[in-house]
Amino acid sequence: MSKCKHVVLSMKDKYEINKRLEESESATKLSIEYQVDAVYKWFIQKRCQGEPISGPILCEKAVQFNEKLEGPSNFEASSGWLKRFKSRHGIRELQIQGEKLYADLLAAELFKIKLRDILNQENYGLENVYNADETGLNWKALPRKTLASRRELAVLGPKISKDRITALACANATGSHRLPTLVIGKSKKTR
Repeated sequence: MSKCKHVVLSMKDKYEINKRLEESESATKLSIEYQVDAVYKWFIQKRCQGEPISGPILCEKAVQFNEKLEGPSNFEASSGWLKRFKSRHGIRELQIQGEKLYADLLAAELFKIKLRDILNQENYGLENVYNADETGLNWKALPRKTLASRRELAVLGPKISKDRITALACANATGSHRLPTLVIGKSKKTR
């Protein structure tokens, strides 16, 4: 099994490829000639934009590229194809953490400007500006993924613990004063 190498095209190569595509040359032929994987390039672009990509989305895109590039008519983006594709390009599955994609960056910038104006008008120093945020912690939770040997067909685990606490952290903008962390445990009367 040969190992695929990462191909970086020069501007000259990119220009030549675009020119030949405009002259109706086969995109499949060009991708083979220049050793370029369109699906992988698309995947990298989307991940750089922070978009989550699942296996089915990747398979669907591979079928679309195959049709667009006039690839083999019998091509199927099967689970085997996906497994080989991920292995070939070193793609692994990770859990999504946080909510960065959903942050309203424009609103945040406008808020920073408005806050700066208020601080200047009222003559407040940064030591008087506090920020607080809450977070949840499943303090008895075990990992949800594990590594397994080739001999293991399935991995059974213990029941998932749902023991959770909520913590609130608060400090001023200069970092010179931090309030004690507030921790809320299990409620006596659950909803």
